[in-house]
Amino acid sequence: MLSRPLRSVFPKIASNFGVVNSRCGLTALPQEILEMVLAELDWREVLCIRATCKSLCAASRSRYVWRAQYQRLSDNYDTPLSAKDNTATYAELEHDTLHWARVQHNWVSKSKQPTSRLVCKCPAIQFYLIPGGRWLLANAMAPCLSVYDIDSTTGQHHVLIRPQDKREKRVDRFVVDEVNTNERLARLSIWKITDPPNGTLVAHQITSFNTYATQCCFTMDLRGNYFARPQLSSASASEQYTIRILPGKRIVGLGKEDIRIYAVESDFKPVSGKTSTPVGPPAVPLHTLALPGLKTHIRSPLHYDPLSNACLYLANAEAIVKLIIPYEDRPPAAVKYMPYTWDDNDSFCVLSSHRAYVQTRGRFSRRTAMLLAYGNEHCSKTWEVPEERDYIYGFLLLDDYSGRVVERTGRDNVFVTDY
Repeated sequence: MLSRPLRSVFPKIASNFGVVNSRCGLTALPQEILEMVLAELDWREVLCIRATCKSLCAASRSRYVWRAQYQRLSDNYDTPLSAKDNTATYAELEHDTLHWARVQHNWVSKSKQPTSRLVCKCPAIQFYLIPGGRWLLANAMAPCLSVYDIDSTTGQHHVLIRPQDKREKRVDRFVVDEVNTNERLARLSIWKITDPPNGTLVAHQITSFNTYATQCCFTMDLRGNYFARPQLSSASASEQYTIRILPGKRIVGLGKEDIRIYAVESDFKPVSGKTSTPVGPPAVPLHTLALPGLKTHIRSPLHYDPLSNACLYLANAEAIVKLIIPYEDRPPAAVKYMPYTWDDNDSFCVLSSHRAYVQTRGRFSRRTAMLLAYGNEHCSKTWEVPEERDYIYGFLLLDDYSGRVVERTGRDNVFVTDY
């Protein structure tokens, strides 16, 4: 007897392959037809059918089947999941499909409440959560860069870049760090952080060079060998202080009232410390898009669609906005993706390519978890936590792959929330 999902799919596929009698034994069909049948089913049904017999078990372990399952899950999101190349095995596709499905279910499940635990106390001034959700880089006031294993229940950590590695200077940035050498010049160092098989992060310095950029900013962007960092003055600091690198020698500036795209004439080459840099007139933006109330510190990673258009999520005073920047020299467009009212005094938010997390302070802290997926009105949940934490110098970090949220309170307590 065929299960209900199989009965609905099997006749259509069987007729396409010239199978006249669809009442024949399912296991007597060719392997290719079995794989096409299973590819049309939900991943839960594929796992159930796997336990019936050896023939269906073999068909369920097909790369074709799990490629279709992964693609179907990816199509649910507004931003597709990372594409898998032809070298990905069925086991890798199955593992990633089940992982994303589990995190997606737990993220918006009304019945499953997330668990929050204290990881450690860390008086760092900057943090970075490495994709995967396990390693937390912490740049403290001490002249070193530390890494915390937040899967550990003991707050285990070790020093990744020691003071002697930086000539007794403080590490100011992750991957790209800055050390002021005199009034005009600054020393930039680029580091590569790898995760070897033994499970301990290792940092290697790649290169360093002098630059005339001596101002320090909160955000910077590095893609390949390209480094971008805005030079802020007292007059412009309140207008525009976040930039991102785009394809085609362009940068996008995110201000509180508008978005500006500039052309970059140079090749992003390091500036020699012995050459002078002429100061010219202010650059004229290629395009300007008004977006009042933009929260420049809240934005998601850049995503590129098949046409090489850059997309990222932003937040303004009324909604989560999807910004689309065409690859060609055409104006950008902002689409209101999800309405949401923000309270600047009491709200913290973090966005990824597929999720949004909002935390509202008060007598009872309210948390809202949202999937950036199609049919988003059904992909969010809100719950209250009867505890109040000090967030004067706090932050929020979100890992997209694991759905893990890391927060630091004003008392240096680092909490992790697992879904």
